[in-house]
Amino acid sequence: MGVFGDFIRWLPTYFFPKICYGCGREGWFVCSDCLPKVAKTLNELICPNCQKPSPLGLTHPECQKKNGLDGLISFSRYAGWAKEIVKDAKFGLNPHWRAMKELAEEMAGELANRKSLIVNRKPPTIIIPIPLHWWRKMKRGFNQAEIIAKPIAKYLNLPLKTDLVERSTYSLPQTLVRDASRRANVRRAFSVNKNIKELPDSAILIDDVWTTGATMKECCRTLKLAGIKRVWGITLLRA
Repeated sequence: MGVFGDFIRWLPTYFFPKICYGCGREGWFVCSDCLPKVAKTLNELICPNCQKPSPLGLTHPECQKKNGLDGLISFSRYAGWAKEIVKDAKFGLNPHWRAMKELAEEMAGELANRKSLIVNRKPPTIIIPIPLHWWRKMKRGFNQAEIIAKPIAKYLNLPLKTDLVERSTYSLPQTLVRDASRRANVRRAFSVNKNIKELPDSAILIDDVWTTGATMKECCRTLKLAGIKRVWGITLLRA
């Protein structure tokens, strides 16, 4: 695209300069002083069912359920500047995607470099971002899980599938639902695209935040009932 392409890429940085989400200084989304203020959960992985520490983020054998997740990896705590980045991306203006995308690229780089993580030790076949219902995606203009999934698929050299799982039921945003009711809120919210005849043996589900895990667990249940044997979860943040 040449000079014109460079100009188009420069425009967002002019009208929406990088401002640190921690201290407000210009030049970074997260400056070096604020970066350590949010802990990396990548260094303290847990079993997705009992929430207790687990090597490589694998589901404990005694916690494994027939249609449950086989493991979970999350990058950072859902706190401080990290929490604000995701909230701003989801509910702010479109240019605020940039901070979340930059954080997702950092996570993808670390996943590719850490050979002991389950995504490298047992490579899944495909990357699947948790889908939004078509109405919510139209109102928001994007699916945040897809933005996070793209660099992960690129760094791990795995295919990205955005059409395999559909959000067939419109449900309340999980942030508006009490923790105890979140599983019921997304029950049977997903379905596998009937036009896709051949399913992979395994997959990685991608989402922005893990709180109770209800959304990802329900999506995992749908995939396993359809015939996918192994499903891992990766989230940008974890509460």
